[in-house]
Amino acid sequence: MKQPKKLTREQKECLSAHYLNCKDWMLVEETEFYYRIINKNTKAIKSVDKFRRVRRRKRDVGYSGN
Repeated sequence: MKQPKKLTREQKECLSAHYLNCKDWMLVEETEFYYRIINKNTKAIKSVDKFRRVRRRKRDVGYSGN
């Protein structure tokens, strides 16, 4: 297996969209549609979809509701 690499900002945003803590993961391989990542502690390998993103609602972005 190749040496795992640090995540870029785009990759970190993708991991957070999958509800994963980016501090615990490193990139093993990038394919056309997936990132293969490895957990730093458990060494578990996981594939996540590159194009999944979380939608933000108004109340998530400083909406006061007044």
